[in-house]
Amino acid sequence: MRLAFDAKRAFLNTTGLGNYSRNVVTALRARYSDDEMTLCTPHRTHLLDVKGFTVQGPESEFERSFPSIWRSWTVLKQLENLKIDLFHGLSNELPFGIGKSSIRSVVTIHDLIFLRYPAYYSLVDRIIYRYKVKRACAEADSVVATSQQTKDDLIQFLSVPESKIHVVYQSCDDQFKQHGSEDEQEMVRTKYGLPSKFILSVGTIEKRKNLLAVIDAMVQLPNVNLVVVGRKTAYFNEVSERIAKHGLTKRVHFLHEVEFSDLPAIYQIAQLLVYPSEFEGFGIPILEGMYSQIPVITTKGGCFEEVGGAAAKYVEYGNVDALSNTITEVLSSSELQAEMVEKGLVQAAKFTNEQQAEQLHAIYEKALA
Repeated sequence: MRLAFDAKRAFLNTTGLGNYSRNVVTALRARYSDDEMTLCTPHRTHLLDVKGFTVQGPESEFERSFPSIWRSWTVLKQLENLKIDLFHGLSNELPFGIGKSSIRSVVTIHDLIFLRYPAYYSLVDRIIYRYKVKRACAEADSVVATSQQTKDDLIQFLSVPESKIHVVYQSCDDQFKQHGSEDEQEMVRTKYGLPSKFILSVGTIEKRKNLLAVIDAMVQLPNVNLVVVGRKTAYFNEVSERIAKHGLTKRVHFLHEVEFSDLPAIYQIAQLLVYPSEFEGFGIPILEGMYSQIPVITTKGGCFEEVGGAAAKYVEYGNVDALSNTITEVLSSSELQAEMVEKGLVQAAKFTNEQQAEQLHAIYEKALA
């Protein structure tokens, strides 16, 4: 089988879509080494080991100058010349016209937040995203949704036929499944100047992630430190003002530039993960937290309960008192912490890269049958 992947995010994105893309192609390469696999990307970086892959990029000076045109249009001709059997768009897009070509196609849709919560996006972005996703779903032979929530949204908002959509859960990077020694963990603590005890929040610092709820809850948690790992957006200014207003500057620690290899240790030395996001397509930090053997507190409903199962504690979105009380409940009981960690490992074991690779490969085989 000759497979090709839209690998732009795998090489250029260090967060969610990049991690998903890297995990997918790496797991498929490990499991199905007899398949020929081509990674399509406008640029190579150190983020992905390309051993075992062919890497395809823009060929002409025009394509190199306008990589988005190459990715959306002219890459299709290259795929045809390479006699690719199936192309997988790993991040919501497919090349224009692939549905009329001889190449079968699969597209992964991560979420439809731009339709469910349009206020978070500009009008121009909403128009572009809607067009690209709707067209990709129409042209694809199969659509992969990363959660049942995303599948439901595809049916509700874009009228994608249910029979065309396959829910394939992702996993997290294998680094989160390996625990470092106490010495290694303490080296990371020292490197980033972390307090001896802290609760953890991971994710881009943007309004949808609802970090303000955690900051407000901290007022009711006088002995708790918070470490926030995430890239800043304009929302950070609002968060900073709230921290200053509550006098929490010494208890809230921001890490905007964390080496990915250090992130598992940061999870592992945390007391718990708090993830109060309004909405996600999957919620990978929940899985990272469970594999890291720490309790997880997240939002009630949606994909959060798909991922966390019976292992996590759930709080209604925006209920600061409930969030504060739940954090207190977990931190106050070593027995509850141990129970949540044990259940978390059982729940996390349902989400493996190997299982994801097998399910995706079965979808490829069906599309080519």
